[in-house]
Amino acid sequence: MTRTIFAAVLFALAAASPALAQFTYARHVYAATDTAYVFRGAQRADLTATLNGEVELNGIYAGFLAALPFGDDADGAPLETRFYGAWSPHIEDRGSKIDFEIGLTYFAFHDEPPGMSQDDRVEPHVGVMFDAPFDPRVFVYYDVEGETLTLEGGLARYYELQGLRGLQLTFDGGYVAPDRLMDYAYAEAGVEFIQGFSHGVEAFVGLRGAVSSEETFFSDLNAAGPVFGEKAKGWVTVGVSATF
Repeated sequence: MTRTIFAAVLFALAAASPALAQFTYARHVYAATDTAYVFRGAQRADLTATLNGEVELNGIYAGFLAALPFGDDADGAPLETRFYGAWSPHIEDRGSKIDFEIGLTYFAFHDEPPGMSQDDRVEPHVGVMFDAPFDPRVFVYYDVEGETLTLEGGLARYYELQGLRGLQLTFDGGYVAPDRLMDYAYAEAGVEFIQGFSHGVEAFVGLRGAVSSEETFFSDLNAAGPVFGEKAKGWVTVGVSATF
């Protein structure tokens, strides 16, 4: 049923494309390695490789993200795969001060480490993005299967350096309210040094850190799975991306 809903929404988004007058098209690929895999203020794995591919057409974009852990908790299969699609009418040419986005993500989980098993899920979202300094944004997500509501906001700032170099600063904060588990609040900040090359290729290295109101980060790993005992985490990310 959830797969049917996901396909129907993506079809509806695609059908809306002809209504947009300007034709724009872009593709984006991204590959990175992180010393910790953290999602919305909760750690999912230690050392993890991430692969992301995305296409955008007239403000409608779709893509996938695969996270493959290869640290002490790895089991040789992707920890998580996401398939997503969304519509943001001014994604290429923002003519207004406020832009909106509506979309859907399907999360698939594969052969997870002990103690971290969960069902696949579908999550619709809506968001508002402001054309203002630091690009503020506010998004609301709802996990249908897990009955989890997430409110998240963020800021971002890019500083151009000499040549094709740049510095990207980001901040995200949110509140997660699961139906059957304890609510928690989180904040995450990061800085990335970006080196640009020709043909839209970039390499980057960054430092990130997150804090949580609950113990949502690993304090240990054993045969029974990860032990959640920390409220803060720092990690390093290294990767490449290309837009064409």
